[in-house]
Amino acid sequence: MSRYHRRLGRVVYVPLLGLAALCLGCGVLDHAARIVNDCTSSPVTLLNSQQTLGPIHLVGPDEVPGPGDRLSSGAARELWLCLSEGRSFEFRAIDDGGAVVGTAKCAASRDDYLGANARVVWTPGGLRCENW
Repeated sequence: MSRYHRRLGRVVYVPLLGLAALCLGCGVLDHAARIVNDCTSSPVTLLNSQQTLGPIHLVGPDEVPGPGDRLSSGAARELWLCLSEGRSFEFRAIDDGGAVVGTAKCAASRDDYLGANARVVWTPGGLRCENW
């Protein structure tokens, strides 16, 4: 390697190292780690109430409707989400024709869901969030 290339490498890499050290010092990575560590993966029950008398597709955030989310009256399925206080999630109720017939935006109100059963329930009155 020529003397010119070694010198060019120092000119480019030294400022980059300084920038990386500055980011570490300013807490950018600490903030990102705190976001990841504050999140607790918890089960959320999606339930079609027995009172509805018919099937419905209950779809969670970032889910594409499909045959696996079709719930008959009284049936339930479990979805695991990263719940932490202040995070919100949108759920949809979709009929067999593909029309969205209900939505609910559920917001986590606590940091720990251990023992708490967060649920999204389709009822004759619409889609409801319970124990959030």
